Amino acid sequence: MFRSVLLAGALFGASQMPALAQEFTATQIVERAVITGEDANGLAIIEFETAERVQPGDALVYKLNYTNASADTIDNAKLVMAVPDEVTYNENSAAGENTSVAFSTDGGQSFAPRGALTVSSDGDLRAATSEDITHIRWSFSGQIVPGEIGEVRYGAVVR
Repeated sequence: MFRSVLLAGALFGASQMPALAQEFTATQIVERAVITGEDANGLAIIEFETAERVQPGDALVYKLNYTNASADTIDNAKLVMAVPDEVTYNENSAAGENTSVAFSTDGGQSFAPRGALTVSSDGDLRAATSEDITHIRWSFSGQIVPGEIGEVRYGAVVR
């Protein structure tokens, strides 16, 4: 069974004026892992292609390519990306240079480091599983200078 790819919406913010946010942009890309052969050691060679159609079990990579097109340096920037209901987050796959990563299980209302993430189940708190994660937030530790481009990402598997 094939499904159309559902793209998670990206939210971004900065501690600068709202006009600057218009020049700090992020474009989302979703790619699907494809095995294209084997190397000399018999290991799979994996390439990524734009995920136009996916099926259960497909490995995906969600990316936000960001750009500071303004003439100003951006402080305290954050990027937030939803994890679609149709996929499960791959543990330890969220990455981004000069960022700290936090996770949400409540639709992006609150965030916590992965090890501190909990959910309420039958009135009791339990450690969140990767299936509970609804959003991922990257907080930049440094400034984003004019003209800087970069990428944050996470991996997921189609349910």
